[in-house]
Amino acid sequence: PLLEAYLERLAKEASEEQLATTQRAFGQLLEFYRERGAESRKETLGFADLGDTSEEVRFGDLWSVLHGFYKLLADWEDQEDAQRLRDAVARFYHNPTDQRSAIPESYATELQVVFNALADMHWPGDTQWLHGQSGVGVAIADSLMFQRGEPEPSDADMSSLYGLAMPLIKFGTALTMVQLERAQDPGYLDDLQVLLLTYEGQKPPKAGIHERLAEWVHQGGALILFGTGDAYDAVREWWNQEGMDFARPQEHLTELLDLGRSPADGVFTCGKGVVIVDSASPAQLAHHGEGADRVMVQLREAHRQRQLSLAEGNALVLRRGPYVVAAGMDESSQEESVVLEGTFVNLYDAELGVCESPTIVPDSRWLLYDLSRCPEHPWVIASAGKVREEEAHGSSLSFVIEGMAETTCSVRVRVPVEPAEVTVSEGTVEWAWDGASRTALLRLPNRPEGTRVEIRS
Repeated sequence: PLLEAYLERLAKEASEEQLATTQRAFGQLLEFYRERGAESRKETLGFADLGDTSEEVRFGDLWSVLHGFYKLLADWEDQEDAQRLRDAVARFYHNPTDQRSAIPESYATELQVVFNALADMHWPGDTQWLHGQSGVGVAIADSLMFQRGEPEPSDADMSSLYGLAMPLIKFGTALTMVQLERAQDPGYLDDLQVLLLTYEGQKPPKAGIHERLAEWVHQGGALILFGTGDAYDAVREWWNQEGMDFARPQEHLTELLDLGRSPADGVFTCGKGVVIVDSASPAQLAHHGEGADRVMVQLREAHRQRQLSLAEGNALVLRRGPYVVAAGMDESSQEESVVLEGTFVNLYDAELGVCESPTIVPDSRWLLYDLSRCPEHPWVIASAGKVREEEAHGSSLSFVIEGMAETTCSVRVRVPVEPAEVTVSEGTVEWAWDGASRTALLRLPNRPEGTRVEIRS
């Protein structure tokens, strides 16, 4: 139906030659699409509905299908004809159809609110985990994306990473991604207490990284080593070149830790620190229900060995300046919901609603502005547009707001008393006063060239 509707419209608007070329291009596209098979299509649907088993091409399929179709056309002997087919399909893909809908007005407003909040989130040094264990890291290297070909490509879903990282997040651990290339930087590992490391799917770029990790462990760090490596251990690299004769990079690290080249699974004391060796494959753990439990068992043991506390929960809550971002976990073992005490502006609400002590329930997401951190003088708290020339005069406020045309701009402002008047330089404005929070909500049409807003009290 999607393609047919476009052809019907094209028959009224385009030449016979263009219509015929488009019909032929669609025929080739459909043939290519169906030859891929249902399972192959399902893996690359992008944003399409995976529950829809229709044989028809849907718009959500096209972004993934077109790449393969264009590669097919690249092998055609007649490239002039191939280019005509490419152009025909491209015109359809970029030409609005009845099957496409415009972005919902409220969502356009919400997105602009979030964009402007992110632009304001500098607040260096003022960051605090309100709920979420800190001091735990998962090691990553630039080589994480390199192992894609022969002799044996790594898991395409990067399960060797997610198999270690996701259990921690789901159990309320605010983990840090520890970049191995920076391990030797002064102070980089200072705040780290426990590190999970695997060389399945990635490799360390140089030997000096292991020397720093061994030093960190001997000084009191807890290292959890997962897996036994992969086929890429055999590449010609530093661990088997220039006098090195290690079969795997992990052997070099464990030897520096005085554990030998192939230690058995277990817990080992190394100086003031501890090493836990678990030969289980992180990628395999990611594909089994009990995999997350195994990762958490080792994490808890590392904390027990180092006499560290491990706060598990069903939510992650981070404060950055006046902003609070929170997520409720839907697979945690904890049942009690987290309540954030205070008064906040909900930045995921197109109308910037004020909420009291929100509850972070499982599978909920929040981006909030804490009004207790808001200045007492007149102030733009959040907006669906860029604020310029903001000036406070006593209990009055003026500013210029710029935003995307044909969208609604929501602005939440702090004013000490209820405004007597709100005016705009262009168009109209609706506003409402919230006495409990001493804030006002303004709603006006967005204009790229800007609208001056005057709030007088």
